Amino acid sequence: MRTTPPSADPPSATDELLDAAAFLIDAGWATGADRAQRALAAFCAAPVASEDDLHWLLLATRMLAPYLWDDDAWDTISRRILERVRDAGILALVPMAAALRVGWELFAGDLDAASAHVVEQDAVHEAIGGDRSPGSRIALAAYRGREAEVDQLDEANTPDAVARGDGPWVALLYWSRAVLFNGLGRYDEALTAAGVAAAYPPDLYVSNWALSELVEAAARCGRPDAAATALERLAEMARACGTDWILGVEARARALLADPAHADELHRLAIAHLGRTPLRTELARAHLLCGEWLRREGRRIDAREHLHAAHDMLTAMGMEAFAERAQKELAASGERARKRTEQTRDDLTAQERQIAQLARDGLTNPEIAARLFLSPRTVEWHLGKVFVKLGLRSRHELADALSAAEPTRS
Repeated sequence: MRTTPPSADPPSATDELLDAAAFLIDAGWATGADRAQRALAAFCAAPVASEDDLHWLLLATRMLAPYLWDDDAWDTISRRILERVRDAGILALVPMAAALRVGWELFAGDLDAASAHVVEQDAVHEAIGGDRSPGSRIALAAYRGREAEVDQLDEANTPDAVARGDGPWVALLYWSRAVLFNGLGRYDEALTAAGVAAAYPPDLYVSNWALSELVEAAARCGRPDAAATALERLAEMARACGTDWILGVEARARALLADPAHADELHRLAIAHLGRTPLRTELARAHLLCGEWLRREGRRIDAREHLHAAHDMLTAMGMEAFAERAQKELAASGERARKRTEQTRDDLTAQERQIAQLARDGLTNPEIAARLFLSPRTVEWHLGKVFVKLGLRSRHELADALSAAEPTRS
């Protein structure tokens, strides 16, 4: 690619994107990140001219945006591609496009939206044939702290994946397990899982995400040696990319290994960086780690502020294992977690929520049915259940009811 003679035509945004991606992989972070970021920004700003550009959208959102820790580009492009494949009726690409949104929603802390996208993936698979979406399901189950579901998906899918040499599945599996075990406080198992995921090439971007899981687990296991290489890789990406996302993740990881004189500042720096992003799960975990550290330093009053923030956010998002971890830390600080009130978000199934959101956005029953590959009668039946559960009389009340039931983003 880099040795190909240049075209006589001025390079388009897609030309620049492909060339920058190849250069980044070949030259590495320090040399290639800045060029890749500029190409990605230009691509995001350029209009999508045709269905052929879907290939470039996939390149940008499957690789470059999360690889560069660019949460804005990831959100923009993944949203754009899902809208395009829906509007164009390209059913074969809907599951992949929905999976890209699942990843975004998990980091953004909207697990209900992620679940709705999984429902959409499954509906398309049932309509056109094919397997369900284990990748999206296992990541969502890990964030929710549901070990039995993770185990079931592992047992059902990993043997075949290993047999066909499916490295992306294995990397995703072990990253998901690292998230799960860190949430459950089983740090030895988290360290092992994160080590496997982080060993995969960095262009499988879950291997980069696994680095912070590895540092957290290693710090809790008293294994700073195991975290050193992971922290070095995070620091390299932070220097090259410079986004609030990676700067916050790197500061959070560094704080776990720092001496007390520097840890406080690093924890607060992580919270400041991540607080400027929409990535609520990352921010909540930064509050949790800061609170845990403050409690261990004997600063119980300061710790409670961060632990309450973490517990409230994690509970609202449905990250049950991490919320329980925050609750235990609050108890150890001599404080009780605020009692969780019954929330409407727990009453609706994923499909009911998705149908309700589409109805709220103004789609008719036949339009919703076409979008989700259901019959209009099925949509009507689900909406009837939604109205009963939410105590509504008309669609006009859906916006307020759903807004009250959903967690707000920082």
